[in-house]
Amino acid sequence: MSRGLSFTVLGPVTARRDGVELVLGSPQQKALLAALLLREGAPMSIDEIADALWGNDVPATVAGVVRTYVYRLRRALGDGGGAPVIRSAFGGYELPLWPGELDLAVFRRHAAEAESARRAGAAGRVVAELRAALDLFPGTPLAGLPGPYAERQRDALDRMRSSARNALLQAELDRGGHAWVVDELTALVADRPFDERLREMQMVALYRCGRRAEALSAYQEARRALADELGVDPGVGLRTLQERVLRADPELTVVPSPDEEPVPPPVPVAATAQLPPDLSVFSGRAEHLREAVGLHARPRTGPGPTVGLVTGTAGVGKTIFAVHWAHAVEDDFPDGQVYVNLRGFDPTGTPTPPDEAVRIVLQSLGVAADRLPAHRDAQHALYRGMLAERRLILLLDNARDARQLRPLLAGGPGCLVIVTSRAQLGGIVAVDGAHPIHLDLLTEAEATDLLRRRLGDRRMVAEPKAVRELVQLCAGLPLALALVAARAASRRDFKLRDIAAEVSGGGLDALGAGGDPAGDARSVFSASYAALSESSARVFRLLALHPGPGITVAAAAALADVPQRTARHALRELAEAVLLLEERRPGRYCWHDLLQAYAGEIDTGIDRADRWNAARRRFFDQLLRSATNAASVLDPSRTRYVPDLPVGDVVAERPADYAEALAWTAREHRVLLAAVTAAATTGFPHHAWHLARELETFQTRVGDWTEMTMVQRVALQCARDLGDVVMQAGAHHSLAKAWHLLGDHEAARAAAAAAVDEYRAAGHRRGEADALGSLGDAAASLEQFGTAVRHYEAGIALHRELGDDLAMSALRDSLARVRSRTGRPEASPPAPRPAPTSFAEPEVTYLVAESFAYVGDAHAAKGDTAAALDSWRRASDLLAELTAPEAVTLRQRVSGWTAAAERRPDPTAHHGS
Repeated sequence: MSRGLSFTVLGPVTARRDGVELVLGSPQQKALLAALLLREGAPMSIDEIADALWGNDVPATVAGVVRTYVYRLRRALGDGGGAPVIRSAFGGYELPLWPGELDLAVFRRHAAEAESARRAGAAGRVVAELRAALDLFPGTPLAGLPGPYAERQRDALDRMRSSARNALLQAELDRGGHAWVVDELTALVADRPFDERLREMQMVALYRCGRRAEALSAYQEARRALADELGVDPGVGLRTLQERVLRADPELTVVPSPDEEPVPPPVPVAATAQLPPDLSVFSGRAEHLREAVGLHARPRTGPGPTVGLVTGTAGVGKTIFAVHWAHAVEDDFPDGQVYVNLRGFDPTGTPTPPDEAVRIVLQSLGVAADRLPAHRDAQHALYRGMLAERRLILLLDNARDARQLRPLLAGGPGCLVIVTSRAQLGGIVAVDGAHPIHLDLLTEAEATDLLRRRLGDRRMVAEPKAVRELVQLCAGLPLALALVAARAASRRDFKLRDIAAEVSGGGLDALGAGGDPAGDARSVFSASYAALSESSARVFRLLALHPGPGITVAAAAALADVPQRTARHALRELAEAVLLLEERRPGRYCWHDLLQAYAGEIDTGIDRADRWNAARRRFFDQLLRSATNAASVLDPSRTRYVPDLPVGDVVAERPADYAEALAWTAREHRVLLAAVTAAATTGFPHHAWHLARELETFQTRVGDWTEMTMVQRVALQCARDLGDVVMQAGAHHSLAKAWHLLGDHEAARAAAAAAVDEYRAAGHRRGEADALGSLGDAAASLEQFGTAVRHYEAGIALHRELGDDLAMSALRDSLARVRSRTGRPEASPPAPRPAPTSFAEPEVTYLVAESFAYVGDAHAAKGDTAAALDSWRRASDLLAELTAPEAVTLRQRVSGWTAAAERRPDPTAHHGS
């Protein structure tokens, strides 16, 4: 039983009832709540409260003020099972806590479990527990609370977090994960150069990665830092470790225990090349380009990367300049180039959050989604570590402000970070040392040269007056000049003076008010738009509703309600007019945000809302039907707890096989994510929920559990808005699976329990049975094995009633695995399914592989190494066919156990077969 309350102090101080955040009032009231929570149920006297809240500046009526605060907090927190949540006790107050209500208490439980696992030599369990503990820190502890008491407690909580992080890194080293933590250790050492324990772990990780010289160099760096700043020598631990590295002590090389799952090494990847294509014709900006190209060759004054900040108004050519700059120097950066659009001024959505940008870069650098650390601090540390030792270009396009940008400014002296922004970002220049390159409007000579390169000398010489007029009308804005050049190139039968007349007569010039240079392009947009065919012009207007970031023929056809052949022709016409840009992949288009905003503004009329609503519905219908088709191929045997949403008559994608379905979903991944949010916020909650469900299949295949939680939270809110209990249960069930795989087993347990209750209330027995399996998984991960067995058995009983042998068999496998961990593997032996060489449906392949993996676990628990290895190999081979991430893990397990078996006799070798 739970009273529905939860509290956090490891980040901002919050209180929630049934998942809804409560309003706690002033910072002082929050400080009082935090002080009581930090006592973890113990009473606190009025004097202690006064010292915590006011220090030496205690008000004269302190008892009355505290009483008022307590009264307000009691009202905010509500009833605690018949008694106030905050109680009077011993001349003060206390806040008795129930198990699992306070994040700090949950942290301590995980830390204690990790210590027990450490003593038992189970490094894998140590890692799991400490990751779960550290995931409870969303940021700065007690964020926003004033006063010296809060500062002291904040320092103590930070030390506790640092201690747990060090223990986690040591556990990763103990189980052979040095390749995964070496970059994070390097980044942490840079932040805490006097922490000798971190230095020791860094040296060990470098040594085990075969980087002995760097390990010795790390010792010298530590020695210099300690001597120069503190006037001391390295401690005994560091000195001893240096000696061991010098003599290549064989005990420094770790061999994972066969009782642990070995950590797979990072997969080497080729240098990434993500820059957009360079223009075949680049004109102007010669001085700026010389300045930019020579920037990274200048002597460095600090350890960080070279940062170039390209600023200027909308349409001035910042991205084109930055891409040209990056291509000009790419040979100096052998580790490649990474491009991230931060969408700071995107008219259709919110800017890319820094955390998402970090994940995009990490995945671009070869970190698989299932290997991303679950906690944002660890992700950022890995980001800094991976950039620290690489020579690459990071192009951060369209940054909005310093808050979005600053967490991304990482890398060593070998990195070049190029930033573009409409904002001046003076703080990035002053504080972060960025070199500003401001792009003004093109001079008359530069603008004329740009037109000459696009149109050729003959037309320029023939009509010099018209050229001057076009240059004047475009006001030096490269985007406007490009549109004019495209119009002139497409109509060679037009005189340039005719095109100048078109531009001059463009009536939509309201954007020019106030001297905004973008307004001078408005008449150019109008002229280019007016030259379109009627059908292409309609497609252009409706594309304003596309959530981005990639426009396809199918999407355009759905928005405009036209055949794909018509849509394809329209997109090509728009690209020829430079109202769209074709991406590297044929058939996909993007555009400048000014043009997207313009397209939305020119679609007028009293029926616009109805037309837009109908267009959105067609687009969401087409995307959802396509996503459903792909997900059905990726997972043909999945359970549909909620019937498919009826959609209109749309032409949807129909992937022919598993590889094609995976490729389509990966290609449309970002569009699907944007569509979930767009559907949720524009009046299509059913579409948002169903799109999230189809995305889950792909996210499960690639192991992107963090993203899955983000999407399913949107789905859960949509289900609540609709009042649909089964849809709420589905979102809770998906959240339970994602949190379980992220290692947040307490959150997984709560979500799975909610799903079970909701399915049960709706009479949805199949959903209840499956959710019981997830509830059992969470209990097993929390080592509540008796509870896990009860949940599994309840689920098996329901599946038996429903006649679902396959689902019942999968739960029996889980039950057998739990019983094997309790030392009773024989209580429920799993029955291996047949193992044919191929399967018609990939999902069947996955289930059979999963079964073999569990059978292997059961054999291992009974000490039958040979049988365990045989089952794991079969599982690994099947998973490899699906390119599933679990295949790598199983291969590493087989390698580790095989090596261990070669060093010691198999216990079964003394017995007959």
